[in-house]
Amino acid sequence: MTFEEFQATREHGRLVALLPEHDFYGEDPVGLVYAGRLYITELHHPTGRYELILGNRDWLSDDLTALERRLYEYGRDEGAF
Repeated sequence: MTFEEFQATREHGRLVALLPEHDFYGEDPVGLVYAGRLYITELHHPTGRYELILGNRDWLSDDLTALERRLYEYGRDEGAF
């Protein structure tokens, strides 16, 4: 899958509804889901910030494309798609 194909899988919604098997610890976050299972959380911030958590690292940014690239590379390297 190319990066552009990965971006085209993006779905927006409540993460609990899109990923019911994932434990969000009682929260109901909103975000973007890619390839049906990888996600970036949308933060309620006036400038439209996003959060990406991979393992024990996390990134906060308003640059969605940069976070998507990082998530794509992770998914590709981990065999998620």
